[in-house]
Amino acid sequence: MAKAFIDFPESNQTTKKHYAFICLKFLFSIFLIFCYPQAKAQKQGQPLLDSLLKVLPNYKDDTNKAILLGRIAKLYGEIDIKQLFKYTNLELELAEKLQYKWGVGNAYNKLCQYYRFNGETEKAITYQEKAINIQQEIKDFTGLAISYENIGLVYFGDGKYPEALNYLNEALKIADNNHDLKRKADILLSIGNVYALEGISPEALKYYFSALKINEDINFKSGIADCNNNIGRVDIINNNFDDALKYLNVALNTYQEIGYKTGIADCFSNIGDIYNNKGIDSLAMKYYNKELNIANESGNREKILDAYISLGQLYEKEGKFGLALCDYDTAQRLAEVIDDKTDVAAMNVHIGNIYLLQKKLNDAEIFNSKGLKLSQEIGFLDGIKEADSNLSAVYELTGRYKDALESYRKHIKLRDSMFNKENTRKNVQFQMQYDFDKKETIEKKEEEKKEALAEQKIKKQKQLKYIFIGGFGVVFVFSMVVFRQRNRISKEKKRSEDLLLNILPEEVAHELKEKGSAEAKHFDNVTVLFTDFKGFTKLAEKMTPQQLVAELDTCFRGFDAIIHKYDLEKIKTIGDAYMAVAGLPTPNPDHAYLMVKAGIEIRDFIIDRKEKRGELGFDVRVGIHSGDVVAGIVGFKKFAYDIWGDTVNTASRMESSGEPGKVNISGTTYELVMGKFEFFYRGKLAAKNKGEMDMYFVENIS
Repeated sequence: MAKAFIDFPESNQTTKKHYAFICLKFLFSIFLIFCYPQAKAQKQGQPLLDSLLKVLPNYKDDTNKAILLGRIAKLYGEIDIKQLFKYTNLELELAEKLQYKWGVGNAYNKLCQYYRFNGETEKAITYQEKAINIQQEIKDFTGLAISYENIGLVYFGDGKYPEALNYLNEALKIADNNHDLKRKADILLSIGNVYALEGISPEALKYYFSALKINEDINFKSGIADCNNNIGRVDIINNNFDDALKYLNVALNTYQEIGYKTGIADCFSNIGDIYNNKGIDSLAMKYYNKELNIANESGNREKILDAYISLGQLYEKEGKFGLALCDYDTAQRLAEVIDDKTDVAAMNVHIGNIYLLQKKLNDAEIFNSKGLKLSQEIGFLDGIKEADSNLSAVYELTGRYKDALESYRKHIKLRDSMFNKENTRKNVQFQMQYDFDKKETIEKKEEEKKEALAEQKIKKQKQLKYIFIGGFGVVFVFSMVVFRQRNRISKEKKRSEDLLLNILPEEVAHELKEKGSAEAKHFDNVTVLFTDFKGFTKLAEKMTPQQLVAELDTCFRGFDAIIHKYDLEKIKTIGDAYMAVAGLPTPNPDHAYLMVKAGIEIRDFIIDRKEKRGELGFDVRVGIHSGDVVAGIVGFKKFAYDIWGDTVNTASRMESSGEPGKVNISGTTYELVMGKFEFFYRGKLAAKNKGEMDMYFVENIS
């Protein structure tokens, strides 16, 4: 059995977030925005709900009572999902009795939201399709837009992103035709969320900013806050913490202005995540406690649960296992109360992991076994995977090597199967196809314009030819001019081709020249490298702008030479970060080995340079991960070759989770290069939005 399963990391290497919690947290934030009523309901809160419940018995069984029941159901959506279900059914029963079709459709909408919350996809879609039939009959276009959006969100929550985009775009068309700006902004935000969860941040931000502009134009403050909140969340995922704080503070101030406590709690949670990632634990703790306090005030038990999990993870990160266990236990009991089986399973596994770190093996086995059983019952794959991993370690430490091997095999098998490449490929290709179709349309128009100009030019040349054909000397001079012009054009063409090859891979450049476009392609096996300079901002303060740019240029030229040496592909630089990939556009079975070698040389290059420059020298972090990506050209005038996918995001997390002067690789890359280098196993560490991951420092070549 590998050493990884008996040599546990110290407390400062424990996970910041439980596996998949960050993604679930982002999904939950998005869910709050679109499932339930916002500003008006939250501002008036429990007093409004109490007053409506008080007057309810005075209403006769008419359409006004059905509307009131629907309003009560929506208000309960903020604090008690079971009560939402109860009052929605009362609304439906009365609306059906009165043959009040609008009320029936409205009730079906909320039942879809209820079943979506509980993960019952088929029931959610069934009720939403019933709503659509009624809304089409009574020509309720606003309701239709909501229904198509709801179905899109059902598929979104189920991870079926292409299907989600189809329904959301249909909803967008209906809202646009109906001139419903508020709904249009709502749907744009939903579409942005799909791209955000798929890791395509530029596309997500495009939709968020479009939604923000509409909300600002109509002065819809709740929508303005939602957009700023989600923009900030995307910036957190991309480690743009300063920008994230700027947008989150706008969202926070707006939520406070309109009294939307759930939104306030979510902003506190996000700001806490920023400081947690920056290692400022005291501020992270402060904002997580603020989240807990405001969530308690609003009575939103999902956000209370979120706060306890965040606090528990922060204590676990600091090695304060007693406090962590206390918060995890509270979270587990709260998850049981609201029937959130996923978090019940997650907390059991997380508590079991702490006991494993403490070498309390009996307790570790009990809680991980509970977590495994429940995860299997509900199909919670992350829970199954992590529980099997933990139990493998427990069994090995207690001498049950056969059981340890079996659990480890299950862990590896499930881990590999969880990467649903087909869904990822379809979603990314869907988005890429949209971009490329749009680009090709623009290019076709530009080409037609160029052809028209060329025809005019040819006509003028013919006219000139006939004018000067009477004199041989003039013709000769004209011929010389044409010859020189052709020679100049030939040189310019070669210069352009050289420039194109400097920007794009040769294979892609040839395809672009021949076809006028280049298709996005999927690559199953590549390795991605990210680098970043530690303390770049502080070091930049000690240099003049000219010195800083010159030093960056020298370093990146050195990186370029190393990448070229191993026939790898540089993708881009982003500020002081550098990104490259091995294994495309021409597949290479040695992609991981070559990239790790390049990573070592980049590290050594910077170490040597720092020795020469002293305090003005950079320190570099190098991160590497292997997997599948989609690659293609983006842009039109200033186009660039880029890559997308979960592999890119994970490689970035390897860099940010590393240390200066170290090459940090994932467990996936390790399995491809083990035996070829010397490694230091770091244990299972938290990677932002990825949960716990095996990480290794590459020491030297074996």
